[in-house]
Amino acid sequence: MVKELNNGADHYQQEKLLRDYLLEEDLPCLTDVDTRALTRMIRAHGTMGGVITDHIDDLPYLVQQAAGHKPPPEGYVRQVTRQAITCLGQGERRIVVVDYGVKKGIIESLLHRDCQVVLVSATASADFIKDLEPDGIVLSNGPGNPADCDYAVPVIRKLMGYKPLLGICLGHQLIARAWGGHTSKMVFGHRGANQPVKDLRSGNVYITSQNHGYMVDEGSLDHQPVEVIFRNLNDGTVEGLQHKVLPIVSVQFHPEAAPGPTESGFLMDEFIRMVEQCQPPEPKVRQSSVI
Repeated sequence: MVKELNNGADHYQQEKLLRDYLLEEDLPCLTDVDTRALTRMIRAHGTMGGVITDHIDDLPYLVQQAAGHKPPPEGYVRQVTRQAITCLGQGERRIVVVDYGVKKGIIESLLHRDCQVVLVSATASADFIKDLEPDGIVLSNGPGNPADCDYAVPVIRKLMGYKPLLGICLGHQLIARAWGGHTSKMVFGHRGANQPVKDLRSGNVYITSQNHGYMVDEGSLDHQPVEVIFRNLNDGTVEGLQHKVLPIVSVQFHPEAAPGPTESGFLMDEFIRMVEQCQPPEPKVRQSSVI
């Protein structure tokens, strides 16, 4: 949705017009929209559904369509997760990534840190993951409401304390739910690569990349031995959790910095150090494929 679709050919690297690209890819684009008025509306009323249409003859029906959108019965994660196990790299450490809709940047970030990455389905059992003999486990980002992924909660509970565990975005929310916490829909989701987050351990502030519409309810974790380690400076919401005893850390933002700022990338290094501290003295011999 744009105020004006620029069909000029002004840039020396331009290969085709945006309009032609949209037509070739069968992508909708609504033009001549007062985007500033739309922004003010969202600021006043929060995130809402919408409909793109070429007629407004039946306005009540369109309003009903915009307000009544529901996710598929199985949730979005089951639509985007991989079904087959995938093994990448030959690093010293084997990291199992539970794919709830994992970003490529997370995988590349782990490979860059000398890890063998084994990707498994969002519906994989705890026993299946343990049979892969990981050194650490990452619960990835993914789309939709974390409440639609409650099938993952008992799996995560069985993995807690087994090996170091890192949750990112949706993975962060699912870890909180596995601790008995609650999640809720935000009035204004966090979108973009300029979300300020404070590290409560050091006092440093980082600019982070985020894309989510649900949050962890902080009060619901009061009974658990966990602490908030990151907080959003715009609205005060929980951006990171750490268990006080077990090697479990979760962050709401994307530390792999793809796309977005790189300054929070140190968290991936912290996870690798946590994995190394829990590894046996003798390094394992890693193969390029998983049997």
